[in-house]
Amino acid sequence: MTRLLTRVTILTLMSCSCLASSQVSVDTQVSQIRDGEISHNTYHNRELRLSYQFPEGWNVSRKATDPEHEFGWKDNPSGKPATSQCSKNLLLITKYREGMQLNGFNPMAVVIAVDPACLPKVNFPYAANDREGVQQVVVQVLDHLKTPALVGKTTSQVHPFEDAGRLIVEFSQSFSIPMRESGSRGVRNILSSVAVLRAGQYWMIWIFAAANEADLGTLKSTKISFDGETPRLGDAK
Repeated sequence: MTRLLTRVTILTLMSCSCLASSQVSVDTQVSQIRDGEISHNTYHNRELRLSYQFPEGWNVSRKATDPEHEFGWKDNPSGKPATSQCSKNLLLITKYREGMQLNGFNPMAVVIAVDPACLPKVNFPYAANDREGVQQVVVQVLDHLKTPALVGKTTSQVHPFEDAGRLIVEFSQSFSIPMRESGSRGVRNILSSVAVLRAGQYWMIWIFAAANEADLGTLKSTKISFDGETPRLGDAK
């Protein structure tokens, strides 16, 4: 398998947005998307024509209960009440059961559907070399990205690529978050990877977070399929 970093140009963006996002009031149907079904280690959503094969033996939840798993999408990044529901969390995957007492970070992935009609005019890139389109997508996702309380974070490395004829905009970033371990407080460095692709009228967003490269690699090697296509979320073959 070819590492993604050897195949595309890396763009570095600060998480502060140069394309300021504003809450747009629209008639969105994203809240009506069905939750989908789980069979063994595969999530399937007939409405989105989407299947996602997550790591075998990992645990499924509908929402986070651990504070360090508060990764997601903010419908209104200003913090004010949103005028429209623009996103829906479809799935949360964790290596260990949510709520389990662990000495360390429990690796996780969250799957979110977003209606881009809520955003300022942003055209999804037509190809991996559409730098302007890629930048617009990354800036909007960073602007709306919900995270746990942060002690620090790095700039983002962006890796757009095409697989099975479908464009995936992937970017990575690391965070430092406070954690309680064995009764004491500490700081843990978390590696993250976000993948964005289109499913009909929606953007589908995967947020992966782990404390080490091995667990992050396991998450990034998981697969999705749309109508028989099987693009890989992380590295292209």
